[in-house]
Amino acid sequence: MVMIHRWNRLYPDRTAHDLAAWLAARQMFVAFIVAAATILAERTSIAIPFTSHGITDPVTLKIVNVIWTPLTVLWFMQILPKHMAASNPVRYLRSAGS
Repeated sequence: MVMIHRWNRLYPDRTAHDLAAWLAARQMFVAFIVAAATILAERTSIAIPFTSHGITDPVTLKIVNVIWTPLTVLWFMQILPKHMAASNPVRYLRSAGS
């Protein structure tokens, strides 16, 4: 959000097409990070809190691995910060240290 706002000031000689390319490359990087985190966080079992049971079924574990990690990363690292920045940009920039 900040980069979109400051693009013309930081790079006066670059076009909106350059900004779009930069944003696309950034999203590709995020996609690679999410894929790597999903692969690295593959669980062999999941403990069910407050019980002595766990999930060990390979199909269920694969579904959880493919859904839980990407959603967690996207929510806390993409969606929530963008929502906060869109809701109150001044407070967001102040809290982000910019």
